[in-house]
Amino acid sequence: MADLTPLLDTLDMVTVRSAGVLDPELTDRAAGDVRALRLQRGYLGDQLVVALAGGTGSGKSSLINALAGRPVASVSTVRPHTDEPLALISSDTGSGIDSLLESLGITRTVSQSTFEHLVILDLPDVDSIAEWHRRIVEDLLPRIDVVIWVFDPEKYQDRLLHDAFLKPLAAWGSQLIFVLNQIDRLEDDETRLVATDLAGYLGEDGYEHPAIFLTAASPAEGTPVGVQALADYLSTRLDEKRVAFTKTIAEAGRITRDLASAANVWGGGSVDFEDRWGRVRDATAAALATGPDPAEIEDALCRVEDFVAAIGVEVGDDFGDRIRSEFPLTRIETDVHAVAKTAAAASEPEPRGRKKAKRRVEAGEAAAADEMEDRIGRPLRDLLRSRAEFGAWVAQTGIVSAELKERMQ
Repeated sequence: MADLTPLLDTLDMVTVRSAGVLDPELTDRAAGDVRALRLQRGYLGDQLVVALAGGTGSGKSSLINALAGRPVASVSTVRPHTDEPLALISSDTGSGIDSLLESLGITRTVSQSTFEHLVILDLPDVDSIAEWHRRIVEDLLPRIDVVIWVFDPEKYQDRLLHDAFLKPLAAWGSQLIFVLNQIDRLEDDETRLVATDLAGYLGEDGYEHPAIFLTAASPAEGTPVGVQALADYLSTRLDEKRVAFTKTIAEAGRITRDLASAANVWGGGSVDFEDRWGRVRDATAAALATGPDPAEIEDALCRVEDFVAAIGVEVGDDFGDRIRSEFPLTRIETDVHAVAKTAAAASEPEPRGRKKAKRRVEAGEAAAADEMEDRIGRPLRDLLRSRAEFGAWVAQTGIVSAELKERMQ
């Protein structure tokens, strides 16, 4: 399935390669936009990764079994019961989820076909006598999309749970939803009272409008209660995430397009340097090889100046400014005069015989071409290479974006 990480990695390289090609202010702004995309909370894929957290006996395992529609997690009231995280994964899970689970140290996986694009993690029980459980949970929470905190009617008031876990997590409130499970143990009026009381505790913890679902995942009699409403809510969250996922791809495209357009590489951006430079270099070398004629030197100056100026216009304003600053008219004039002197030095005093005269011209032409290459061709080529590398990463970003959109179909 689709995973934003390769796109953001490629986009990072686009911003890195834009340094020296574009105005630093534009590059810095784009890099900040990419960082903002990376700081989006949750898993950077189009799967919704949900974690079930809660204390021992709250019925987390029963809830995951009810969501899966079959027993996938063992059920017990032993403190603590769920020591090792379990991942319930959909059949369309891709390598991005595999990498996430590996990074989280989750090796137990069970496939499910009930919910597409949904991954549910049954986390270790949050238990006051097992501090390492808290560390595991706290490490996982920032890296997933939704946390379902499961309470039971007896321990929902536990101050340690509220003070040590829920209050510090209030900053992530939009990613937490709450389940009051085992409501089959309560009468209807008791359920309403407990739910209201729980909402009050969560408000004190810093959750202004907590989403609370009432469930009986494994009632003594009958079928699960309230689980379908929870499943429907998760489907809605998945739809919202896929919309946000699409917007992130679009934003990555905007960042890339803005940078590429500034460097005139959005449509490809080739300036056909080698062919054009080869013609300018050879024509200039041939003209200067016959001797330091002022008219030929002036023509050579105009030829090289026009070539550099044309390249500077075609590569965009920012990079064009860099080319013009590194190849000002004074440098071009100095270089062309130096080439003329080199060509003259390579020419021997004209001997008798047309064959030797031809060799003299050929020697002067070769020396002039080499000097042109050293002074202008190679430095300008090296300069343009940075723009070409930037353009290559722009193209790669387009490829990765297209692949992501195709996988989302």
